[in-house]
Amino acid sequence: SGIDLPLCLVGRDPTPAMQRAAEGDAAVTITGAVETIAPYLAGNSIAVLPITIGGGTRLKILEAFAAGCPVISTGKGAEGIDVEHGKNVLLAESDADFVEAIRSLVNDPRTSARIGQGGYETVVQSYSWDAAARAGNATLDGLVT
Repeated sequence: SGIDLPLCLVGRDPTPAMQRAAEGDAAVTITGAVETIAPYLAGNSIAVLPITIGGGTRLKILEAFAAGCPVISTGKGAEGIDVEHGKNVLLAESDADFVEAIRSLVNDPRTSARIGQGGYETVVQSYSWDAAARAGNATLDGLVT
């Protein structure tokens, strides 16, 4: 049985295949580029990031974490970020894994809230301005002693 949920594909340069797949389906919205992703991370959203290529820090995950939005990502998509499957993210590698992860969060709001809270705590503890200031002060303290 399928999952009957609205889907927003948010981001610049949606592919022609994405656009064709969404044609005539009122449950699918393709936004193209947006000024801010915040409204799409609010409420009962789940951030699904099936990233398989690229490098650098994954700011999309950190944005979702900061919004308290539960995240499902590939290992590649979470590369460089302090993640732990089941604590602050659900990791998935195949289409079937993504479907199962989405289903688990939709069917268990407590787990969804726990994963979202875990992501939020990760941002506050490790990626916020306060965390950067703490790290900078610790470095300076080490140089002075």
